Amino acid sequence: MTYTDQPTISYAPLQGENFVKSVLSPIPLETIFALAGSGWTGRRVFSLCVERINGLENVPSASGPTPELSTEGDHGFGRLMELVDGLRSERLIAPRVDATTKESLLEISNDPAHLDAVYEIKSLLGLDPRLETYKLSSDFLNHRHDTVSIRTRSLMNIFFLLSHQVETPSEHKAEGLVTVTRQSNGTEFDWNDSIGGKLFRIRQSESSPDMAFLAIPYRNHWFYIADNDLESKSTFMLLTQLFRLQAGAAKAVTPALTIPLR
Repeated sequence: MTYTDQPTISYAPLQGENFVKSVLSPIPLETIFALAGSGWTGRRVFSLCVERINGLENVPSASGPTPELSTEGDHGFGRLMELVDGLRSERLIAPRVDATTKESLLEISNDPAHLDAVYEIKSLLGLDPRLETYKLSSDFLNHRHDTVSIRTRSLMNIFFLLSHQVETPSEHKAEGLVTVTRQSNGTEFDWNDSIGGKLFRIRQSESSPDMAFLAIPYRNHWFYIADNDLESKSTFMLLTQLFRLQAGAAKAVTPALTIPLR
């Protein structure tokens, strides 16, 4: 009698209708709150995954291909993220599900010790400050003072958002290889000044970088995340988790490549 053990590794690329739908579908609110409650800061999770909360916009034009004209400005979203992160350890803001109606709710407690910050959060969101429990909705067209309406980004939207934070070589701009976003006065818009620019940055150099967390060559240049750029590395790790949650659920096709291990 003989026995043979020949383990293999099979590679099955994610593709097809289910994969495309998972990449283009908005990220569920449950996923966003789960990530925010698992150790990630609200600033990082919401800045990436949320495009709008009630009347506060988070660079919506960055959710697609690079626009030629910038219409961005500070609409209070950045301030909201500062306040939310400042109250993170106090656990005054938490989602829950109504046990009877199964309706998604968001609790914002009127804690006396942090009343000023809580009041400013509710004021920015246009909420009734007397309430502590608000409905959660994705319908941002109909604003109500008892509802927090959140429009989330898809995974593809997030890819576009972060792609604007890639440093572009001057020769690539001169050759017309990229779209250059300009302000109304004609000057070039700096995407590093946006919320995404504070979370993620891809640098470029003509030679292979020495201190790189990740690096790829493209058109005679190297594009990389610096190893000492902890902010970008953290955002990249969160992006990896989001990809696994959204795209990882798609069923793979028949393995395209099988390699025996010996």
